Amino acid sequence: MKKGILLSVLSITFLFSSAKIWRVNNVPGVAADFTTAQAAHNGAAANDTIYLESSPTSYGDLTTSKKLTWIGLGYFLPQNPGLQFHSNTGFTGTIQVNPGSDGSVFEIAHLGSYFTITSCANITLQRCYIESGLIVTGTTNHLTINQCYLNVGNGVMNIQPTSQQFGFTITNNIIRVNQIIINANAYQVTFNNNTLFSNGNPPNSTNIYDNSTISNNIFYGVSTSTLYDAGYPSNVTNNLWVQYNNPTFVGTNGNIFASTFASVFVGGSSPDGQYKLVAGSPAIGTGAGGVDMGAYGSANPYILSMIPAIPTIYQLSVPANATGNTLPSTVSTRANN
Repeated sequence: MKKGILLSVLSITFLFSSAKIWRVNNVPGVAADFTTAQAAHNGAAANDTIYLESSPTSYGDLTTSKKLTWIGLGYFLPQNPGLQFHSNTGFTGTIQVNPGSDGSVFEIAHLGSYFTITSCANITLQRCYIESGLIVTGTTNHLTINQCYLNVGNGVMNIQPTSQQFGFTITNNIIRVNQIIINANAYQVTFNNNTLFSNGNPPNSTNIYDNSTISNNIFYGVSTSTLYDAGYPSNVTNNLWVQYNNPTFVGTNGNIFASTFASVFVGGSSPDGQYKLVAGSPAIGTGAGGVDMGAYGSANPYILSMIPAIPTIYQLSVPANATGNTLPSTVSTRANN
C-alpha cells in the first residue's frame, strides 16, 4: 500500500515538473525562447506556460490547438503608472482557439481582429484586454470570462453555440460594446458584476436565456427595449441602469436607476479606473448580498490594468556607479492576487 502511494506521489510530481515555462520576446538584443506567439505554441507541450514579455511590437496572430496557459503584463500601463516596470505590454493579433485547446487559460492583450473560440471546453479568459470582437461558437461550453476589459467599440460580443451547451460565466468585466448576443443554445449563463458601457450606441440585445442569473451589473447608456429577451425569463436582480431607465425591471427585485455617469462613477483619465464607484454612488452596497454593483464589486473584483495574478517588478533603482566591488540596487515588487 505504501509503495503504491509513493508511486502515485512520484507520478504526480513528475507530471507537474514536466510542464515548462517559455519566454516570448521580439525586442532586438533580448534573448528569449521564441519571438512569436505562434512559434511558442508550436514549440510548447500541453500544460506548458507561455509568457509574453514587454514589447512595442505585436507577437502576431495565434491559432491554438493544445492546452496552454498564456500570461502577459496587463494593459493600460502608461495610463495607470506604477503597476509594472515596463509600460509596453506584450500583445498578439487575431486569436483562434480551436479544438484541442480545452482547459487553456489566457491572461493576455489581444489587439487583432477577432478573438474566436470554437468547440472548446473549460476555456478561461482572465484579465484579458480584448479588442475588435469576441466570438464563441460550435460546441463551446463551460467558458469563463472574468476581470477582462472588452473594448469592442462598434464590434460585437457573440456567444452563439451551435447546439445546447452549458456553463457560461461572465463576471467582473468592463465591456464597451455595440452589441451583445447570447443565443438560445447557451444555458446556465451567469452574467454578474459587469460594467457595460454602450459607447452611445445601445446594444441590440443580450438574449440571456433561462436558468441564468443577471445580477449586480451596471448598464450605462443601454436602451430600454433591447436589453433583455423577456420570452426567456432569467433571474434579473440588483442591477443599475444609468442614463436610460428600464421600466421592465427598475423598481423591482433590487433593480434601480441613476440619471448621470457622474453620480455613479469617479471618472478621470484612466480608461478602466474611471469606472470605480464615486462616494455616495447608488451602486455601493446595493448588489445582491450587499456587495457593490459593477466590475469592482464582489469578492473577486476587476483588477486595475488587468495585472496578471503573479508577482511583478514595478520599480528598479540602480546607481550609475558601483561602490567598491558592489552595485547596490533596489527592486520593488508586488504580489498580485
